Amino acid sequence: MVNFASNSGHLCMETPELAAVWKEPNAADFVERFAALAGEDQFGVYSLTKRFVIKHTAANTMRFGQKGVRIFSISPGAFETQMLANADVKSIESTTPLGRVGDPKEMGIATRLLVDPRNTFMSGCDVLIDDGLAGFVSSLG
Repeated sequence: MVNFASNSGHLCMETPELAAVWKEPNAADFVERFAALAGEDQFGVYSLTKRFVIKHTAANTMRFGQKGVRIFSISPGAFETQMLANADVKSIESTTPLGRVGDPKEMGIATRLLVDPRNTFMSGCDVLIDDGLAGFVSSLG
């Protein structure tokens, strides 16, 4: 199973309050607690929901594995898609380590690697496909 997150899920701040919410994803009040922390900032809400996809994937690794199913999340950065149709692509490219946005074919190559039936030991992880941007940003502290 492949879940799609975003590199923004890696860029949101992990606070003790969020950590407490993530520990109980099946709690009856999970959505309410999560929404209270997300607030109304659209980028913050987007980032936190993508962080949830990453955490949810990891939290379900054992459950899916016991059924013989591998589970992953993919966190893409900026790709040449409709999402960038109205964006200043040159500006985005100037902030990325490789100086470009991704080609959708590259996403297909990575996804194919994950679901390849010969790749039977890889599961429960998030794969960042963002040319190293999230790693670079997190190294800044």
